[in-house]
Amino acid sequence: MAKKDKVKNIEIETPSDEAHNETEVLTEEGQLLLQIAVLEKKNAETNDKYMRTLAEFENFRRRSNQERLNWIKNANESLILKLCDILDDFERAFENTPEEDRESPLFTGMEAIKRKFSKILQNEGLEKIEAEDAEFDPMFHEALACPPSEVEKDKIISVIQNGYVLNNKVIRPAKVAVSAGLADE
Repeated sequence: MAKKDKVKNIEIETPSDEAHNETEVLTEEGQLLLQIAVLEKKNAETNDKYMRTLAEFENFRRRSNQERLNWIKNANESLILKLCDILDDFERAFENTPEEDRESPLFTGMEAIKRKFSKILQNEGLEKIEAEDAEFDPMFHEALACPPSEVEKDKIISVIQNGYVLNNKVIRPAKVAVSAGLADE
């Protein structure tokens, strides 16, 4: 108690010291508050950096997985593109087969092989670009000729080579002849 009284006495006797002590206390309090504010700011910045890094990593992981899936899905693209030539050969052979030979066992066997071959390629994601009598679309067609004709302008009048899409990606555009419209226009 005596010590408290002494402190009280000192405070009473020296009011300027009391103000000085309060200033020091406030200064210490202010410094602590300032340190807290600085640390909270650093914490917020660190948390923000962490969240951004986490989001970037998540995006990278998602993008990497998608690229890997696309790579796996289209890994056979060059092989399937070569097989498309064989499919086209089948179609040309069937188109040029005389009517009297279409009932032969050889022809029916070849048709069965072509159907099975086509089905396998379709299961792998291959689709034929239907171009006959379609509107010319440079995303799916490659114009090799533009002769004048009675068909309206920019309409495909003949398919020179079939085009194919593999898993929604054009791997070979259809090579076509496109009408230039009437010659006198």
